Amino acid sequence: FGGVERVGDGYEFHNDLWRLNLKKTPVEWERVQCKGSPPPARGQHGQVAMGHYIVIVGGMGETKTLTDMYICDTIKCQWVCMSKNVPGLDSREHNLQQNEEMPVLRPSLSRVGPQLLALVTRKGLLVYDT
Repeated sequence: FGGVERVGDGYEFHNDLWRLNLKKTPVEWERVQCKGSPPPARGQHGQVAMGHYIVIVGGMGETKTLTDMYICDTIKCQWVCMSKNVPGLDSREHNLQQNEEMPVLRPSLSRVGPQLLALVTRKGLLVYDT
């Protein structure tokens, strides 16, 4: 999802979602159009796939640091904004991991039960029911 590339003297930010189709020969990348409102264009963001969910957190937009959290349900192909302002996401260093033993220096994401996601930031613990 997303990313940033250098174009001329500036940068271009993206908010597109792609999947690699392994059933085609040769394999090829396909752009995915999901329902709902996708996250704003960004780079330097955190993202992790957990089951059939893709979680996008923070990053840098065209004009500001982003502190939001979005989830894409890849079965329903639908985006949901979980939070516009996640406490503790005030830097561009979002390193999401599925590792509960990771030191809480950067935001970390873990599965808690079959439907819960826990995001740990410098300012606390947030639990989301997916």
